[in-house]
Amino acid sequence: MVVRLTGGGSTALKKFVSDAVGNATQDANYKGVSLPFYTVGSGQGVSGWLNATFDYTILDYPLPSSSYKALTRPATQIPLGLGAVTAYYNIPGFSKSTLRLSAAVAAAIFQGNITTWDDPAILAINPNLTSIGLPAAAPITVFVRNDGAAATQAWTHWLDVAGNDTWQLGINTTITKWPKSFKSVSGSTNVAYGIGNTSYSIGVLDVYTASFPVITTAMIVSSSDLSQLGDRGRAQKQTFAYLVGPVVQNAALNYQEYPLPAQFLEAAIAGINNIKTSAGLNFFQSIQLPNLNGASVNLS
Repeated sequence: MVVRLTGGGSTALKKFVSDAVGNATQDANYKGVSLPFYTVGSGQGVSGWLNATFDYTILDYPLPSSSYKALTRPATQIPLGLGAVTAYYNIPGFSKSTLRLSAAVAAAIFQGNITTWDDPAILAINPNLTSIGLPAAAPITVFVRNDGAAATQAWTHWLDVAGNDTWQLGINTTITKWPKSFKSVSGSTNVAYGIGNTSYSIGVLDVYTASFPVITTAMIVSSSDLSQLGDRGRAQKQTFAYLVGPVVQNAALNYQEYPLPAQFLEAAIAGINNIKTSAGLNFFQSIQLPNLNGASVNLS
């Protein structure tokens, strides 16, 4: 009997999830389990999970508390990993330097309040910009996403929290009030292409090597009680344990992605332990996979 568990979601984690799921199916504990994962994006992943197309979804951001509370069926959200979000820019002659942006200055740029690169607020923290022959009043071309994006969610959340009350456009995967002068495109590829081909431009992308805001990659389980699902339920629980286990967490380092720090790992363990088992056992006692309780896990 082959148990098929279908998942969908994050495109940013395509390679990572593909390898993690592929490694899981090679494990002796997963014989007879098929684990296809479709990289349709976090937004479509959630939609597919809500309409039961997917058994689980992996997102680049936690499901908002309002959406989580509105669910009509039990669900468990498990933190899985961390990725970073940062601003990319294209300033001719400035490639050997690093653009500095405070949250307040970034908020002003992304609200259209600062529109030129020689604005005093930018030059105050980037005095070396004046040494590259920056044209007077060089306009800032801002690329933004017009579709749901985890990078937008993380970036606007950072601006809201760190911007000293200067951010006024809200926190969401999609911002409906971007200034009309902005270049609005769909997909991170188009943002990257636009920035790369437009002088004096800036935009936001998710990456794994930056030190700006972090986004939580979350896995949403379709039920918090799998005891009545037989082989399917056991396979689903094993899959979730594997993805949050030491093998995957340590392997994340190979992708320049951050494994879970201690507090998120503890939350993940708590989430999995809330999934009930038919035998009434602790979740990690009910399967033959690494027990994270007290285990030595590389979290560096």
